[in-house]
Amino acid sequence: KKNGDKVAIVYRDSEYTYSFIDAQSNRISQWLLETGVISGDRVIIYGKNSEQFIVALFGILKIGAAFVPVHPITPIAKLEFILQDCTPKVIIVDHDLVVEHSPIKDGCRSVLFMLNSEHSHKTPTNINTWGDLEFFDDCKPDINITSDDLAAIIYTSGSTKEPRGVKEPHRKIVFATSAINSVIKNRFEDRIFCGLPFSFDYGLYQIFLSFQVGATLILENDFGNPLSIPRILRLYEVTGFPGVPSVFAMLLHSRLLERVELPKLRYITSTGDVFPVPHIRKLKELFPHTTIYPMYGLTECKRACIMQEGEWRTHESSVGKPLPGTRVSVVDEKGGEVSSGNIGELVITGPHVMDGYWNDHLETNRRFRKDKLTGEIILYSGDFFKKDQDGFLYFMGRDETFIKTRGQKVSPAEIESFFCNFQGIAESAAIGIPDPILGESVCVFVSLIEKNSVEIKELFKQCKHALSPAACPKYIIPLKTFLPKTQNGKIDRIKLRSMAMKAFDDNGK
Repeated sequence: KKNGDKVAIVYRDSEYTYSFIDAQSNRISQWLLETGVISGDRVIIYGKNSEQFIVALFGILKIGAAFVPVHPITPIAKLEFILQDCTPKVIIVDHDLVVEHSPIKDGCRSVLFMLNSEHSHKTPTNINTWGDLEFFDDCKPDINITSDDLAAIIYTSGSTKEPRGVKEPHRKIVFATSAINSVIKNRFEDRIFCGLPFSFDYGLYQIFLSFQVGATLILENDFGNPLSIPRILRLYEVTGFPGVPSVFAMLLHSRLLERVELPKLRYITSTGDVFPVPHIRKLKELFPHTTIYPMYGLTECKRACIMQEGEWRTHESSVGKPLPGTRVSVVDEKGGEVSSGNIGELVITGPHVMDGYWNDHLETNRRFRKDKLTGEIILYSGDFFKKDQDGFLYFMGRDETFIKTRGQKVSPAEIESFFCNFQGIAESAAIGIPDPILGESVCVFVSLIEKNSVEIKELFKQCKHALSPAACPKYIIPLKTFLPKTQNGKIDRIKLRSMAMKAFDDNGK
């Protein structure tokens, strides 16, 4: 509110000020209260990135309820699970999705409120629309909210099991936001691009990071078409560009970034997957004035580590050190800290560690463990890392992505980093394929979409020289497209494994 007429959001060439967002979110709050929503209730926001999504989010927070962001192309099975799990009192949904998805349209006891719609005689009487907000007062509701109140439930991707809802209270969101901003130094005059879905915590937190300092957020919701990004970066003189490695891979392959001058681009951040060193080097070559922040995080604590400015060149493949005000350790199966250079599970302690999982006490107790001496909650990430003598952390993979072969656990990240050094390979992904003798065989998918790409037989030859016997792939599968992605832009390893098994079945292997 203090930023008044400063532009808070740019979306589809329209500008929305902080005072507009404040007033409209107050109207949403008043409508929610009239509907019967009280502190602690859950409200789903199911839609694309838009100014209305952000208005709804703040309207929910102002009455002490918790918002639950859901991706607009969420599979029906996951959508049904989320509805049954968090039992929302209200669903705020894009107009088009009401028609498309039967779990929203039929059999749902929640009150529906449609985004991107005006009141109309065609709208069912039990559904409210965006246009109805004009009948509600724009005064902030007088609700007492504490820092420990639940602000959000963010569902994990659930690629290998049912998704879990991470409980995020206000104070932990505020701490994580402040700690990240202390490193990337967002400021009032920044113009931050967000082409990441708000259902992905990396995209969601761009709202908090921007609004905390009074910056301007440039929104995009065409998640499947990153090739429009360079034009947007130039047009709006963007200063901050958060992205995922797959987006940067597509942009570098397209060479569109080579055709734009971005003198105002102050920083790039990347998380969600391994950021190949050759891609970072190319971005630094194109934008030498731009700071690149490789990072690592997970929904259960938002951000665990981040590379500080000026440290990348001496630790190229690292994701940095712990977030300010937090601690991490790399431990073995018994919980003892491993020595430098050895692989272990990353465990995280700090004010950003969230409150566990909604309706899942068993998994909460397994992942969020209380320290017997200090009483602090320690988050067991399920991700495996190495730490060097300087304290820099190196992501090696999730436990379920490690390839168990020849009696060893092989890191897919190390294999993928090797493949991304070759001319013409835009992306690579290493997975394990069942093998009756080895346990699993290493299978590497490579995206060969450039002319004069390296020959597959040459890749096999180079692997024998550079990789350990256990890490050498038995199969290399070339694709003439980019690798398949999840909703959040991460490489879809489940789909790749299915593709590999089908290819082997078709070939009689």
